[in-house]
Amino acid sequence: IRKSAQALLFMSDDAAWLEAMRERPMQMATMIGTPAELRDVVAAYAEAGVDELIIPDFTLGEGDAKRAAMDRFLKEVAGR
Repeated sequence: IRKSAQALLFMSDDAAWLEAMRERPMQMATMIGTPAELRDVVAAYAEAGVDELIIPDFTLGEGDAKRAAMDRFLKEVAGR
């Protein structure tokens, strides 16, 4: 049996934007933070026994911005 979880991703280096996102009510699980903070969040999911973390891409922007966010997440968060 494999365990999966899903969470919306809001990643930035802008502390004010991140704080505003943390204050917004969300309808589902979220991961909000800088890449360094998100490494700890992803590690916590793994420590909890999650084998697959699903991150919907609609919160990552459009086009090139979305690709850049995905690349950054893979390099700075998931790839560590």
